[in-house]
Amino acid sequence: MSKIDNAKRVLIVEDNMMLSQLYKTKLLLSGFNASIAENGEIALSTVEKFNPDIILLDIMMPVMTGDEFLEKLRKKEKFADVPVIILTNMNNGAIAEKFEPLNISGFLIKSELTPSQVVDYARDILKSHKKRR
Repeated sequence: MSKIDNAKRVLIVEDNMMLSQLYKTKLLLSGFNASIAENGEIALSTVEKFNPDIILLDIMMPVMTGDEFLEKLRKKEKFADVPVIILTNMNNGAIAEKFEPLNISGFLIKSELTPSQVVDYARDILKSHKKRR
């Protein structure tokens, strides 16, 4: 088995391809396996194949928004407990509150963090999630 086979899998759900490629590159360089879905509809089919350990989720996307994706994801027993970090530029407490019932693990503002900080945050969430299991 190669190192990438044992790596934690991160699904990046983001419609800005430049940004998602930036996150993917940083994750790969940090030892993760990463995949990109450019909207919630694609992400729903990708989770079945990719089986992510954690998901970085944008809110505002075409076809299916982040909140629509998350509501459908949480109805799937297999993915009900997968950590999801909301990664958006919408800095609004009401939006963060809207996602609380959907069992999110974090709410990050993209413009306030470097890709390295996002990767570090995801790593911390995975460590704490593992301890709870």
